[in-house]
Amino acid sequence: MSTFCVDWLEIGIFNQPSDKNYILSVQNIDMRIPKKIDPCPIVESIIELRFKPSVPTDAVFGLIYNQVKNSYQEVQKLPILDLPEQIRNQDKNLLYRPYHKLRNEQYDLNIGPRVISLIKKEPYNGWERFSADTYDLIEQVAHAGIVKTIERLGVRYINFFDSNIYDKVDLKLLLGDKNFIKNDTYIKNVYEDSGIKIILQLGNNVSYNKSGSVKTGSLIDVDVSRYNLGDAFISSPNEILNEMHKKEKEVFFEILQDDFVNQLNPEY
Repeated sequence: MSTFCVDWLEIGIFNQPSDKNYILSVQNIDMRIPKKIDPCPIVESIIELRFKPSVPTDAVFGLIYNQVKNSYQEVQKLPILDLPEQIRNQDKNLLYRPYHKLRNEQYDLNIGPRVISLIKKEPYNGWERFSADTYDLIEQVAHAGIVKTIERLGVRYINFFDSNIYDKVDLKLLLGDKNFIKNDTYIKNVYEDSGIKIILQLGNNVSYNKSGSVKTGSLIDVDVSRYNLGDAFISSPNEILNEMHKKEKEVFFEILQDDFVNQLNPEY
């Protein structure tokens, strides 16, 4: 499983007086969205369901596990289970934390009393396969009968690049009229578009750890989500998931410079 050594700040790392004016500008580009690029920069892709359970919270894991156990060879208890149950249930920051991790060669599956997340490991094998496996999981969740309503659906992609990504994106960060993007700049932008919440994060000089090998480069992290989907999503997830995946791709490619996209061997 990959890990990223990054501390995200709302607009990066600043050691400047607070009376300065910072301007963040992202240039809109009218462009086609590629179906794929090569080499693929995706190092992690995640689909997360947060829900209100229809059964007692301590029954959720067992009911889901009975549905998926034939597909996952490894089961891990996560450290949160060392905390007293009262703290886990009362601390709002812990409500949607997973308690168990299931693993196979392709995926990690995190399960908590109010959350399920499917995490695709490298290499990414395309949305068609990832979405099909997600639909299968959602069908298994439906059979488990644990979901009363969906409170949040999230689709997140983390992309890693060996080079400084700020040289490749149509984005400007200005202090007055001067460029304020430095060697260690992390940017987090949160906004909404057509009812979809978008969290866009960029960073350079990021450490990426995979199988004990540490690489330094940049990442683009796009997380799109919708809230309060009720119970209808479980029975018909395709349209909403495809819509959110499309939005994630639009955000990702919109920020990249045309010349850089062309260097990535895009297929349309």
